[in-house]
Amino acid sequence: MNVGLVIIIAVLAVIAVAVIFRVFVNYYTGKVLLEKYLSEKKMRTGNKPAKLSPAERRMPVVEAFLMRYGASPIHTKNQAKLKLRTTYKLDDAYYRVSLEQIDGQDFIVLNAVENPKYADVGVMDSVAIFAVDAPDEQIEEEIKQVLDIK
Repeated sequence: MNVGLVIIIAVLAVIAVAVIFRVFVNYYTGKVLLEKYLSEKKMRTGNKPAKLSPAERRMPVVEAFLMRYGASPIHTKNQAKLKLRTTYKLDDAYYRVSLEQIDGQDFIVLNAVENPKYADVGVMDSVAIFAVDAPDEQIEEEIKQVLDIK
């Protein structure tokens, strides 16, 4: 058999495997993003969105402050399955904002962990707790303390 023909067949086989792999990755990523979108979209019947609680409306404020100071959103492998909010990474730490009820009142909690395996399964320590009606300046100052920003 001609050596050139063998090389061409090998190159075509590698290209075919790469294309199949890329199609699989795109399918899986799209499926995960769609699941995340559907789980975060709080809709009731009809076209009107469900009413968000005051705490749920304030959670993006905390996430915005994280991004302002350099945290970038990442995708963790169990995020959609566990219906977790977006995880943010800054240096070697992972952060996530959650909502907790303490004595019947809603609080916004900033969670953090340094181990990426714990971040994947949603196991994080609470590092800051914010009252729903806390002013933005107070939230920002506390986030700066947690992130050790001067």
